[in-house]
Amino acid sequence: MRIIPLITGMLLSMSLYAQKPASTCSDHVEGTVKNKQSNEFISNALVTLRTNGKVVEEKKSDENGHFSFDLNCDSRYQISAIYPNFTKNIKLVFTSKTGLNHTVKLELFPIKEFVKKNGKTMIIAESITFLPDDYSLGEKAVKTLDKVFDLLEKYPHLKIEIGLHTDSRGDQKFLLKLTQERAEVCSNYLINKGIDPLRVLPKGYGATQLLNHCKPNVKCSNEEHLQNRRTEFVVLENFDN
Repeated sequence: MRIIPLITGMLLSMSLYAQKPASTCSDHVEGTVKNKQSNEFISNALVTLRTNGKVVEEKKSDENGHFSFDLNCDSRYQISAIYPNFTKNIKLVFTSKTGLNHTVKLELFPIKEFVKKNGKTMIIAESITFLPDDYSLGEKAVKTLDKVFDLLEKYPHLKIEIGLHTDSRGDQKFLLKLTQERAEVCSNYLINKGIDPLRVLPKGYGATQLLNHCKPNVKCSNEEHLQNRRTEFVVLENFDN
């Protein structure tokens, strides 16, 4: 029996088969990152390619907002783009079994963080409301302060005044005291989360800075009084962008 030659032939065939390169298939994706509002391209946006929740590759969009990736066939990918002060955008790409080119447009909306009012720069945030004669923080107040905290973390040199204002109804000295206590509750919340106390100045104004004609003993509607009840997060010093 020729057992040895037979085994040798089988091993040779397996070796030749192993040396053959495996067939490869690849897709290609390219796209752009744009400002959805102005339709301008965004350069230096961070574009991330993921599959199965894991990061495959990251790169920055070029001066024309362009990016590209090579992809494996028959796979599912997630492509996202982020840029400071803009919303995040995510698109899914499903690759073929034969290899194709894909085009993706990632459009980001600008997020306004600050606004100028009456010569002041303020953080854009919902006003904190309190129950009458109360200074405890509700769920909405905490949500607003968490947004302010995120901005203070984002801009390490940012210093703000937390200004609390109320309407003119009631004893004026009491309103000054009440708004000061409310402002301090807000600043203490941020300090307890790790913000340097020197970066937040609590200030209660009572009814000393009304936005309309509703002074003490002036008849006004409830809606007009509500215009004066507000919280302002005013920027005190310049900060790094």
